[in-house]
Amino acid sequence: MRDIQMLDFRSAAKNVLKPTARWPFKISECKRFILKRSKTVGNVLIRGELHFNSDIGKAVNLCKTGMKTNMILPSTVPLGAPMNRAKITDVDALLKKHFGAEWETNAECQFYVNIIRSPVIQEGDSERGEDDNENYCECRDDTVDLRI
Repeated sequence: MRDIQMLDFRSAAKNVLKPTARWPFKISECKRFILKRSKTVGNVLIRGELHFNSDIGKAVNLCKTGMKTNMILPSTVPLGAPMNRAKITDVDALLKKHFGAEWETNAECQFYVNIIRSPVIQEGDSERGEDDNENYCECRDDTVDLRI
């Protein structure tokens, strides 16, 4: 897992692509998406189709004005996630409650021992909000059918 380089495409694409509310089709209603190379170097045209057997949509460029798809340059995401001390103490208390006071010697709990003792994660106490409600995709109504 340490050999895999994690890239942040979400923030990189946010700088280049238009918000989904300004796209000419609704993501939630489309059954398939067709990607097409543009005549302009560095651009990709996307067509959203409402039905599997139709080809009636028009392919459009979803980039902001003056931007091209090849300008999406994701940055590397650092390994590990910052956790505050309250969360670490809660996990420690739950493990003591479930496995007993000597939970650290249990082979099943070695993953948690490494997390609790890790100085890198404990130093990253951030007060970042847990509820970032930025919607990058459109919300859709709950339906009873299965869509893939």
